[in-house]
Amino acid sequence: MLVVLNKESSLSFKTYAPNDFAEIGCSKVTELTKELSASAKRQYDSKTSQSQNIGRTDTTSNNELIKNVDKFRAILRLDLAEGGKENVLSAIKQLEEREDVLSAEPNYTMFMGATPNDPYLGQQWAINNTNLPNAWNVTTGSSTITVGVLDSGIDGTHPDLTNRINKSLCRDFTSGQMVVVPNPTDPKGHGTHVAGILGAQGNNGIGVAGTCWDVKMVSLRVLDANGNGYIANLILAIDFGCSQGIQLFNASLYSYTQNLAPALEQTIKSYYALFVCCAGNDKKDNDVAKAFPASFRLPNVISVGAITSGNVCDPNYSNWGQTTVDLFAPGSNIYSTSPGGQYVYKDGTSMATAFVTGVAALLLTKNKCSPFALKTLIMNNVDKLSALSTKCVSGGKLNAQNAINANLFGGGDGTSGAPYQISTAQHLKDIENFSTSNAYYKVMSNITLSGSWMTTIDPTQSNILFGTFDGNGKTISGLSITSPSSGYFGLFHETRGTVKNLTMSGVNINKTFPFNNIALVGAISGYNAGTIDNCTVNGSITASGSVLYVGGVAGYNSGTIKNSANYADVTSNNTLYNGLEIGATGGIAGYCDSGTISGCNDYGTITGNDRTGGIVGYSYLSTVSTCRTSNGVTKNVNISWKTINAKNSAGGIAGETYYGSVTDCYFINGQVKYTSPGSSSTSLQPNLGRIIGYSYKTTFTSNSGGGSVDKGTLQMVGSFNQALYAAQYGLCGQQIV
Repeated sequence: MLVVLNKESSLSFKTYAPNDFAEIGCSKVTELTKELSASAKRQYDSKTSQSQNIGRTDTTSNNELIKNVDKFRAILRLDLAEGGKENVLSAIKQLEEREDVLSAEPNYTMFMGATPNDPYLGQQWAINNTNLPNAWNVTTGSSTITVGVLDSGIDGTHPDLTNRINKSLCRDFTSGQMVVVPNPTDPKGHGTHVAGILGAQGNNGIGVAGTCWDVKMVSLRVLDANGNGYIANLILAIDFGCSQGIQLFNASLYSYTQNLAPALEQTIKSYYALFVCCAGNDKKDNDVAKAFPASFRLPNVISVGAITSGNVCDPNYSNWGQTTVDLFAPGSNIYSTSPGGQYVYKDGTSMATAFVTGVAALLLTKNKCSPFALKTLIMNNVDKLSALSTKCVSGGKLNAQNAINANLFGGGDGTSGAPYQISTAQHLKDIENFSTSNAYYKVMSNITLSGSWMTTIDPTQSNILFGTFDGNGKTISGLSITSPSSGYFGLFHETRGTVKNLTMSGVNINKTFPFNNIALVGAISGYNAGTIDNCTVNGSITASGSVLYVGGVAGYNSGTIKNSANYADVTSNNTLYNGLEIGATGGIAGYCDSGTISGCNDYGTITGNDRTGGIVGYSYLSTVSTCRTSNGVTKNVNISWKTINAKNSAGGIAGETYYGSVTDCYFINGQVKYTSPGSSSTSLQPNLGRIIGYSYKTTFTSNSGGGSVDKGTLQMVGSFNQALYAAQYGLCGQQIV
């Protein structure tokens, strides 16, 4: 049986043993998401270290399996000492009463999605039906693209496939364990047929041409010689495949379950990969019958039904579903590879699925886009057919040429001379789903966002801007964020490329985060590791929680922010985390870690109860230069449980600095203000200064302050003239040199 643990138990990363489930007579526990758990733990440890103020940012790789650690849920397979339906149902009932269990279910059986057919009809009619020849004029694929084939295996000796298989990664999971198979086989023949449709070597003078001629396939065998398998084994295979960087899977298999397969759904939605799944071969309406995984309504799942050469849903077998099947593709009388160097005809939604996966592989060759963008390109460019209008979401069938030639944006080709044209909120969303590092984007008109921006993109993923985004002097207005509960928040979750010449107007962020959830909040970027240049922010940003890094432009900066201005009022209320207060609030950036902030101005009111600065709340090993604060910073400390360990530093430029430098900065016509929380916290020693509240071994030159400091304790530590000067004129609350 399968068990999904709740968030708290999952993030404990505990290794479970049978006695942890003694009440159900458990004989063995297998964690099915070991690779995902390892990825989540790396990120969790990194974020915990960050929250403990070791002065380093989250350095999570973009290749991590999971993009939001708070969404991780561990999945276990429990073996019972005594089997039988009654024992399983009794165990499920007991497990569902436990607080640490989200769901419990039987380990259901899966089936392949194909049936044999007589070899007498024409060969490869589907190639012209899907306009593949015209797509091949653009690209025939690339061996750098890897596809995981979740099936009955692949015959690794077949002459049309042998050069298209990455045999070092092939594995067999049918025993419930992972077995290395450097020479993959396929006793059923189903997976070999699917692999031929997907990626048989093209233009080689033999056999058939696959949809994507040049691709690397990995056999992840989960179906036995009878074409059956278990969901637990499928979860193991997905976990392994994603750990190897596979971002595209063909799943020509399905299962009907009574409880909607929550463990499998949790697995699929946790990974940054596209799963192309067959709709099933039972002539059923999946809106009712629910064949999984195809019926999961997830942004990284495509469900495929099968059509005949007459472009109708095959009435002899194919499932359909107006809300649960995404599109159709050729699935009847499909000629493809078979074990032993043979070629045969087969019917099934499995065959249709392989065509869609092959086109997705072609798209990845042309566009290094996310799983979500792949789905969008395929779904938005089908051939609309009246016969399919009530049978699937898109109302049409696969068109490879349309998908390959499609543009997610309003025009352009993504080069510096012809950047992608951005004119709508949907275009902005598609940028976040596009991972080409050298692409260029240009805003062509003002854009107004509606609703909560974070609900327009999948909250289980961290969307990253690569390339160069030119705001072109235009304005994006109405940014509002109310969900999800943790992670990176902004117009872009992360910026690793360049954002320039952009105005953000009418920003309205007001979010309370659950205790112990880390949040990086900024109008343009939650986490900036690239460059933000010549940008302006107007509006209001308010955040409450226990681990917050909040800035007008970026929540966390480890890159460069320059020549930018914040007019927004920025407020954060950090509560204690593990006995410490560790957040940071700034007009430009909350936290600057090994980054640069230069030529920036703040005109808003910045309010925090942690490290608070007009430009940056906390600066570590960073350079802050030629910045101005023209309206000042308000420092409010108004919570009774404050202790002497709390971070209470406020400055017109920076709340607190460690190492690095602050040079040529000015605090003009503002006020650094400390509000006492009352008699219960009289031991607090706030550090307030016109430039820096607390400075530790930071180079401090050519700074001046014309504003005022209210109720500050201007302490001086050290004997250098620089420290004496700073203390004398109230530029640093406390300075250690």
